[in-house]
Amino acid sequence: MKRKLIGLITANPEAVYQQRVMEGVFAQCRKYGYDVAVFAPLMQACADFREYLDGEVRVFDLVDFDRLDGVFVATISLAEANTEWVRDEVEKKIKEKCNKPLVCFDLPLGDIPCAVEVDDTDAFETITAHLIDNCGRKNIAYLGGQQDAEVTQRRLVGIRNELERRGMKLNEDHIFYGNFWYNGGEELADRIISGEVELPDAVICANDHMAIGLVNKLLKHGINVPKQVSVTGFDATHEAALNELSITTYIPDISKAAAEAVNALRKQIEPDAEIIPAEKSAENGLRVCASCGGQENIRYIRERLYDSLFNVTFNPYDMEQYDDVNIGRWLDSYMLEKLTNTSDTEECLKKIGETDYLLKPYKDFFLCLNENWLTALPNEGFSRLIKTVIHSRSFKDFDEVKKNRFCSDKNGELFDVKTLHPELDKEHDEPLVYYFSSVHFLNTVLGYAVLACPLSQKKRIGIVYRNWVRNVNSALEMIRVRTKLTMYSEFDAMTGLMNRRGMENRLTGMLGKAPMMFACVLDMDGLKYINDNFGHAEGDSAIIELAHAARSITMPGEICIRAGGDEFFILGSGNYKSDELEKRLMSFLEVLNKYNEKSGKPYKVMASAGFALGKADTIDAVEKLLHDADTKMYTQKVEHKRSRKQ
Repeated sequence: MKRKLIGLITANPEAVYQQRVMEGVFAQCRKYGYDVAVFAPLMQACADFREYLDGEVRVFDLVDFDRLDGVFVATISLAEANTEWVRDEVEKKIKEKCNKPLVCFDLPLGDIPCAVEVDDTDAFETITAHLIDNCGRKNIAYLGGQQDAEVTQRRLVGIRNELERRGMKLNEDHIFYGNFWYNGGEELADRIISGEVELPDAVICANDHMAIGLVNKLLKHGINVPKQVSVTGFDATHEAALNELSITTYIPDISKAAAEAVNALRKQIEPDAEIIPAEKSAENGLRVCASCGGQENIRYIRERLYDSLFNVTFNPYDMEQYDDVNIGRWLDSYMLEKLTNTSDTEECLKKIGETDYLLKPYKDFFLCLNENWLTALPNEGFSRLIKTVIHSRSFKDFDEVKKNRFCSDKNGELFDVKTLHPELDKEHDEPLVYYFSSVHFLNTVLGYAVLACPLSQKKRIGIVYRNWVRNVNSALEMIRVRTKLTMYSEFDAMTGLMNRRGMENRLTGMLGKAPMMFACVLDMDGLKYINDNFGHAEGDSAIIELAHAARSITMPGEICIRAGGDEFFILGSGNYKSDELEKRLMSFLEVLNKYNEKSGKPYKVMASAGFALGKADTIDAVEKLLHDADTKMYTQKVEHKRSRKQ
């Protein structure tokens, strides 16, 4: 039976919060045998590089709700630092197109209510108790996020609960509101530094980012943290642990809450199915660091550093590293240099495929590009037809990986973008997660990447995968630019046909490939008459129609060239017969006659033609054939001119 597919909509999946959300979602979906499709920009929703973020956010255009059995929205990740347009765009898509069971996690999505939220009241009771009992702080202030945010008020309740339990009260003048971002803490620091706000004994911040902003600004202006004031955060981000003064924080059990949200989704998808209780995460609780007056928590900081920068330098003697993603291997791969050193599309894709070892561990990787990716324009989005140009499958044996790796644009398998990918419908032994990422250069969408991994896999996408995709984006754009330059240098801008330089570059590969070479020369009759009497714009229009007629009789494997002005060549190698070529020339004239009948123009587009057949193993032999064809064409032209005079 086909597995149910849950869509997880989030942003910046390498961040700590999103990693914990995925931990809970994956663990619970694995119990139910559900697959998960993650749709996520690989950067923060508040990133100030808007042109690049626009390309990243296009990944949400891929979401076909008809393909999903349920939708999980991690709302917090979609709006940071008062930047809400990404969240609003997701909300609009869901309201317009989603008719499937849906849960919003931790925050509502507009007027779509939150199904499950992280209960952090107990956490803020614990933080408050720690400041009183272990740090001797009593004059406590609270810095929340936006005042109307439910999470801000919920965390405030935890502080009040603990103070009231001890017969204490929180001074209303010591409640401040920020924005869950660094500058929210910096703004409170400015008010303290200026004397507008009296310095409290301690400030409990609603998250780490504001705590970092507050601590660093106070220290910069000579206020001693933690001697004069203790500061705590929440969320246990890497940044908090690695700050110059490490931030005391709390690891919330986000994964358990996310698993409970999956249960809420399951009740909608399969109302009569068994609900398995969510399990508590092994890692949660208070982490005491320097910002409250505690000792530097070296073990905790080391863990965070290791998670952030895993194996900065690759150790070739550590065999376990060969089966895992790490920054050291990526840095030492010189991936970007190798990719940008390629000369054509097929070579570029082959080189990209050869870097698949940097994605480990994984099950399958697919690079899926728009049908028109080489000529894509900004803001075009995904094409209706997509082709798989790379498929890498993970094997223990490197030779097996190489043998089973597919890398080709011209042989890529086409499929409808609504299917997301044909592999999603194939049976597999265990539940999988499919990470969907937009492949783009700035806001020009080229396609998307799909990384498939077992849900049981502990390691998830992070900084290496994000930068691997960025390198692929840049390499594909360079190939696009080179293709355009080739087009400009080898193709005629007005007709789109090959020019003489393009002919010369293609001709070498045609020589000696077949027993016979075919050369045809076509030349317009009466171009000067059209230019002189109706203008050069009409003359150009006539040339374009002649090019269309020439292209119509050019067979696969042959090349059609605008040799200059109103003269065109057709060249091919194969088994040709004179009578067949005569019929093709008649077809050419028929195309022109049909155009003249319908055009309504005060002139007719006419041409003379000649062809020659012969063995041609050298460029000189081809030139001889063209000369023979040109002689026949000129003979016909003279006859046409004579008949017009009669």
